[in-house]
Amino acid sequence: MSAEDEADTTIVPTLEASGADMERCIIRDFKLGEDMALDDHGFEIIRRAADLHAPRLVLVDPVVSFLGGKIDMHRSNEVRPMMAKLAQLARHYNCSVCVIAHINKNEGQKPGARVAGSMDFRNAARSQALAGRDDEERDRGCLFIHDKVNGAKEGPPLGYRIDDSGCAVWEENDLTRADCFGGGSAKKQPPKRETVSAIIVAYLQLAPDHRAPSSDVKTITKAALPAVSTATISRGQDDSGVAYDRHPAGSTEWVLP
Repeated sequence: MSAEDEADTTIVPTLEASGADMERCIIRDFKLGEDMALDDHGFEIIRRAADLHAPRLVLVDPVVSFLGGKIDMHRSNEVRPMMAKLAQLARHYNCSVCVIAHINKNEGQKPGARVAGSMDFRNAARSQALAGRDDEERDRGCLFIHDKVNGAKEGPPLGYRIDDSGCAVWEENDLTRADCFGGGSAKKQPPKRETVSAIIVAYLQLAPDHRAPSSDVKTITKAALPAVSTATISRGQDDSGVAYDRHPAGSTEWVLP
């Protein structure tokens, strides 16, 4: 159930690029303002579609667009009954129901509490995941974390990026929960790349011939900034314009031009 993305121009091309079996995908492309909400009338429409297609997964994207004019997203006594009906839907049809929500702007809150609206979106869900990025350093990629789960073990954090086709490509990165979702102490925040670059340049300026083994530079940088990752140090080397010489024996020196 999509209220924001067009099926023909966005959803279908992305599914196809992801390798989806399109014969198993049914898209209800609702436009904002249409008479479709997660109320009694809306659930009857969903049940008729579920009887016809026997879904394994139902996606509601985004849930706030389907609340209608009678459900206040900030009131627990109105959000909880709607979430309970979605849970009944999942039990009756033996399927998973995934509701997609946006997070608020309050980076001081714990990440899991930043879902816009009532905390009952989170409390009623059996599992909650967060997906985001560091808006100040978008080239570092994105992070997907399992923030809550009932009756099972949380999955590990996963790094990813969005490719040109709009698909998620899973890959490792050095992003942390605090980078993308806030809620952490400023002292625990990893240093920014410009700080790393400045330390690398300062160290090489003092080194003989303005060059040093890359392992020494990384050790010194790590000593100055314990929270920094090796990947961020390498990016700091690229940002500062530092070159490198690779010796036949396999060792590498970083050189300040």
